Amino acid sequence: RHGGAGRTRRAQLLLHQRTQPVLINHRPLPTRTNGSSAPCANERYSTEQEHVVARGRSKQGVIRRIVEHNRLNGVVFSTIEFVLVAAGAAFIAVGMGIHHHLAGVILACGIALNSLMIVGFGAVAWSRGERGTPLIQVFSPAGRARLTQEHPTLMSDTLIVAAATLFPYLLSALVAGEAGRRTLGRGS
Repeated sequence: RHGGAGRTRRAQLLLHQRTQPVLINHRPLPTRTNGSSAPCANERYSTEQEHVVARGRSKQGVIRRIVEHNRLNGVVFSTIEFVLVAAGAAFIAVGMGIHHHLAGVILACGIALNSLMIVGFGAVAWSRGERGTPLIQVFSPAGRARLTQEHPTLMSDTLIVAAATLFPYLLSALVAGEAGRRTLGRGS
């Protein structure tokens, strides 16, 4: 009977998960006409995060981290922050180009491209009407404590996004790879 109690508890949790409505961003997922809470393959969700969770994909993908980073830190703040990083990297690339340092140009352009990926996700969120956390909450100690308590992975996700941005072309490659897997996974 080694591990029997653990298996029973896991089975109970799985049964509970199947019988309870699935909530994404405090809203139930659309249900099929037969009452099943399983999402239909052709249904659309309002955010990428909802789509990823509904399709059963990993919740730890880099796209999810970028979208959530932008939302929790404020869409405008995150977008402006990475516009400045991209501009700084472009400035460095121009300086390196003037001095004929090809490696420096390539590296700085990679950082600028990574930053523009985050800016792109911010622009899409802004165009959808998403504003994220108000800036006053992001910078107030009480608001930051509440955000950290409600979203315990916020700091680690922010560090992952920032580190991936500073490694030339890494963030761009991760996003492209994840988007490619999603496209291939749909059978398109």
